Amino acid sequence: MDINELDAMKPLPIGSGTYEATLHLEYGCPGMKFDYSEAECIRVCSIDEAGSVSKHNERSDIEQRIRVGDFIISINGVSKSPKAMLASMQCYNIVHLTMKRAHEFVAVIAKPPEGLGLNLSCHPHSSALVVRAVHAVGATASWNAKVGENRQIKTNDYIVSVNREFGDSTTLLDAMHKSELLEMIIARPAAVPHTGPHSV
Repeated sequence: MDINELDAMKPLPIGSGTYEATLHLEYGCPGMKFDYSEAECIRVCSIDEAGSVSKHNERSDIEQRIRVGDFIISINGVSKSPKAMLASMQCYNIVHLTMKRAHEFVAVIAKPPEGLGLNLSCHPHSSALVVRAVHAVGATASWNAKVGENRQIKTNDYIVSVNREFGDSTTLLDAMHKSELLEMIIARPAAVPHTGPHSV
């Protein structure tokens, strides 16, 4: 079992959110696979045993190690556009990443005949479905009305599992179509905890 698998079994310190990572590409390829989508950030799908990410993880404290499911927010200061971010990675031997841990939750929604009330992005090379829009009226809007904000489904969220099925976006979409009760794992970059003064 390599360091990346061991890390996945360890709890992160409370309050973990944004962190920085520097990759030295002279060690070889980055050694991680990305989730290609139309969202504003890039999700880490897998980490190889060899490569720059594993080298980074070996020399870093647990708070700074890159994990599967983490989100890349910017690469060398480039953000908001995954295509531009990845292009920036190809231009330098030393790459600076701003990362965020994932906030994940489970949503269980009964799908009516008219659907979930979502617009979804289904990129062929993605391992998730990305929420492009939540309709004002529909099953998802009803779910959002009865749960706390941290369990509401929002634009740019990633649906990474449907009824315990994982895989590419086509697999997830098929799982949605063949069931009327959907148990979905939703992921998004974790929000930074508020540490400022509270109003009373």
